[in-house]
Amino acid sequence: MKRSQRDRDAYPRVYGDVQIRVDQLTPLGRPTLTAYLFKAMPHFRDELPRLYEVNLDGMATLAFVIEGVELVDGCFYQQAWHCKEPEHKIQVPWTLCPRSTLDELI
Repeated sequence: MKRSQRDRDAYPRVYGDVQIRVDQLTPLGRPTLTAYLFKAMPHFRDELPRLYEVNLDGMATLAFVIEGVELVDGCFYQQAWHCKEPEHKIQVPWTLCPRSTLDELI
């Protein structure tokens, strides 16, 4: 069942580095494209369950949606993640970055 926009906005946002890769050992019993939030330390808990059988559902200029199935308490549920840059992100202008030989190509 799809939730309303108001219901989705009521949940707290999760911030992290989304990574997508092929995992060889998955609950599906075969290699599967998997999305997860990268953890800086292995002992940190997962903020979200991993998504298996990941597909890119939609893409815009500053956001994208990936969908797949997640395993929660032994049951698979269809799930989608709406990914975008956080509002509080600090961007450094490229002119302040160290120069390289590739800058001549710009």
